Amino acid sequence: MVTANAARAKNRLYPVLLFDIVLLNGGGTINLSDRTILIGSTQYQEYILNASEVSAAVKRETSRADNPAVSIIFNNKAFRTYANLSLIEAVYPLSGATITIKETYLDDNNVPSDTVDLFVGVFEEIKTETVNSFTCVAMNIKVANSLKNIGSV
Repeated sequence: MVTANAARAKNRLYPVLLFDIVLLNGGGTINLSDRTILIGSTQYQEYILNASEVSAAVKRETSRADNPAVSIIFNNKAFRTYANLSLIEAVYPLSGATITIKETYLDDNNVPSDTVDLFVGVFEEIKTETVNSFTCVAMNIKVANSLKNIGSV
């Protein structure tokens, strides 16, 4: 497997974002992406419609901005035994769940590089929901923890 840094040096590459979401109430980890892809032994399922704010959030985070956050639009299709992905909220809340956004690069033969962590955050509650999609915002975990500590004083 090629490293992410080596992959970045190639002329043609395709970055792929990977989303590892640790659900509350013992819901385990769900692995999502904008495509179905196998990375090592982890299968990522195609449930991300738009995560265009990720690179901007990473830039804000590295510039030490006050509130680096990212908005993610999910495909609200069937998930496991649920009619829609958003229905897991009732049992395994997304609000408060931890998300790690990673990046990998595909070479010309669609072979992935290793992964690089870009963002670690905590989801706020679902912002907008339609039959086909829903939006959730993830706040940088350091900011979320500091706000939690301020609220508990």
